[in-house]
Amino acid sequence: EYGFVSKASLDAEFARVVFSLNNTKRVSPIIKTDDGYHIAQLIEKRGDVINFRQIVLKPKVSNIALTEATSKLDSLYALINDGKLSFEKAVTLHSEDTDTRNNQGLMVNKDLESDFYSSSRFKYEELPQDISQAVYNLKPNEISKPFVLKTDRGSEEVVIVKVKNRIEGHRANMNSDFQTIKALALNKKKESVVDAWILKKQKETYIHIEPAYRNCEFRYPGWLEK
Repeated sequence: EYGFVSKASLDAEFARVVFSLNNTKRVSPIIKTDDGYHIAQLIEKRGDVINFRQIVLKPKVSNIALTEATSKLDSLYALINDGKLSFEKAVTLHSEDTDTRNNQGLMVNKDLESDFYSSSRFKYEELPQDISQAVYNLKPNEISKPFVLKTDRGSEEVVIVKVKNRIEGHRANMNSDFQTIKALALNKKKESVVDAWILKKQKETYIHIEPAYRNCEFRYPGWLEK
């Protein structure tokens, strides 16, 4: 059982099929996504959210397929390094990654906790481990040799990665660090709003503190006992 989710949180094709289900005693046709092959069964709909159960099978990539993909990327790597084909053109012609193929291969940061969420910037620790290792010693505009990437979906892919830019440690400035400064300012604003709310609620909320803990240092002093 998957639990209640919105259409936007699911793969587009998968969402189209499961949100069209109406009979809780029947199952969907087979649905193909990047996660594998699914059969889904409706449990309940509530407005714009849906709960369903599913069976997922993930096909195993054969060693032969990985070898063939590596060989193809070796040829593309040579053409790009020799200046006979641009990286961006190679993406358009050959990439099978639906997330980046229409964006000239540009990866987008999907880490909700990151200062660079929804941008094309990453800290090393925010990259998949295989990619982080591959790009660690690359300079801007250099590309990696083909390597096997184990995705967070549990599948294996052969990839080439290009570093567009690197920003070394430095004093923050608005030109290079707008996203980070924006995130810091937003977090500071959130903290001030929460602080003000707690200070207001202290005056009208009963809180009992055990005698053994009354000498502790509290982040918000001034709790009143009535």
